[in-house]
Amino acid sequence: MRALDLDREAIARLGLALTEADPRRDIEAFADTLDTIMAVDVADARAALAGLRLPADYRAAVQALGGAA
Repeated sequence: MRALDLDREAIARLGLALTEADPRRDIEAFADTLDTIMAVDVADARAALAGLRLPADYRAAVQALGGAA
């Protein structure tokens, strides 16, 4: 959500929707992490997800070699 540069309100609404859709999710726990989520820089979030754009077989090979893809 941070990689998409969503604001606090949008992230809170999505979190609420996820907790309503799945009773195993804890809204209080999500609320407790909202400040932490918002502290993540958008560029850092995008960089963290960049590897997911690589082909799955490539990521698996890099992981098998002990790297981080």
